[in-house]
Amino acid sequence: MKKEEKPIIGIATHAHSSVDFDIHFNHCHAMTEWSRKWDMKMVGYKGLLAADARELACKVAIEQGCTHVFFLDADHFIPVETLDYLMESKDEAIVSG
Repeated sequence: MKKEEKPIIGIATHAHSSVDFDIHFNHCHAMTEWSRKWDMKMVGYKGLLAADARELACKVAIEQGCTHVFFLDADHFIPVETLDYLMESKDEAIVSG
């Protein structure tokens, strides 16, 4: 990615079955806040094994022009600041937290 390009972040999530309401609401809140700062595209799948869903999500994110992919597990609460912290190292090949 060139320095002057704005990142496009693919938010990739999957759920094997249903999603808890509190976690869903947490994710909606986080994505609302992130969308104020970052260009994002949503990629999501239901009913696939985690590895299969993540592989498919990466392929779709690349096809949609995403420069980064953030895997957001459907069963984890996430602090709103998480994406900002990870993007501080946006030039690294892989960042985790």
